[in-house]
Amino acid sequence: MKIVIFYKYFRLYGGQEKVVYNLAHFLARKGYQIDIYSLRVDNMPTEKNITVHKVNFIFKGWISALFFSIFSWLKGKKLKKLYEDICIFGFGKTFSNDIFRVGGGVHLYYFQRAILKNRTSIGKFLYKIKKYLSPRHWITILVENLTFNNTKTKVFIVPSNFVKAQLINVYHVDEKKIRVVRNGINLDKFYFSEKEKKMLREKLKINYDRLVFCFVSTNHRLKGLQYLLMAMRILKEKEYKFKLIIAGNGSDGYFLKLIKKLSLDNYIVWLGKRKDIENVYRACDVLVYPTLFDAASSVVLEAMACGLIPVVSMYNGTSEIVVNGKNGLIIEEPTDVNEIANILEFLLKNRDILPKLRKNVLNSINEYPVTDVFSKIEELIRENCVG
Repeated sequence: MKIVIFYKYFRLYGGQEKVVYNLAHFLARKGYQIDIYSLRVDNMPTEKNITVHKVNFIFKGWISALFFSIFSWLKGKKLKKLYEDICIFGFGKTFSNDIFRVGGGVHLYYFQRAILKNRTSIGKFLYKIKKYLSPRHWITILVENLTFNNTKTKVFIVPSNFVKAQLINVYHVDEKKIRVVRNGINLDKFYFSEKEKKMLREKLKINYDRLVFCFVSTNHRLKGLQYLLMAMRILKEKEYKFKLIIAGNGSDGYFLKLIKKLSLDNYIVWLGKRKDIENVYRACDVLVYPTLFDAASSVVLEAMACGLIPVVSMYNGTSEIVVNGKNGLIIEEPTDVNEIANILEFLLKNRDILPKLRKNVLNSINEYPVTDVFSKIEELIRENCVG
């Protein structure tokens, strides 16, 4: 069978991007012929039966996103006529698919949550105006309408019940067409090692006995770093000793200034964008992820596999695998600075419970190997595209 995947990026950086890249290789090793159509190709495939087609447009930005959606529709129709045994697999802004994976949730719901990136009323107002004047915003809504109201789509794959509820509540998608397939983790790459933790902390010049928090993202504002830093200031004022390692990127200048403004320089280790993110995790004890919106963050899975206790927002689909108080802690409102501070203070005061929490974390993460996830997706392809 030929499987055709449409997604704007083909690369190994980013949550949805890694899913696309690794799923293509998994299916290729199973014997499928894989064709990838992408606007940007940063990493080439390592399997011979994966063919990557770079789609070039003169225009950039929102216009290219619109054209890619139209291109995927026209190209899909043409390929359907050429090949009898074919499955069109959509990711992102495509609206004519046999199977569609909803990796990022529903835009209209995301928009309501993303407003909270701004802490002030004027900031929220200006953000709304900016979006209302943005062609990309309206094009995304248009393409989503075409995608979720397309009766020819056989199944929508979602990574969490959080996203499933968005499809049902916003677009009234038939629940029978929705399948929850949670993200998985490469347990060979991400694993817990006490020995490596000691070595990594020596390199970072962090006392081994210090409680170390971790924050990792590629969109710091959306993932709630501003609220986390304000919570850290509360802990600093209470004279707790800790470190917060920040890795990734997003509004770097703004956050570096905010760290200075809050006098947190001595409490923060700013690493920026890292290729060895697994080493960042292994140097830490607790992942703090007060995201305002996340369909199902891979960051949480990666950190848990490295033995970190997750402190995660309920507006993250991956929080569904966290049992509050057993293998992590849930933040009910990520904009509530005091709530975040109270949860972290609890861990600082009760460090004796960390080994038990870590043990539960490592036991629970073993239920989500990435190969099992891809096997479930292959089953859906066979159920909906064969014969």
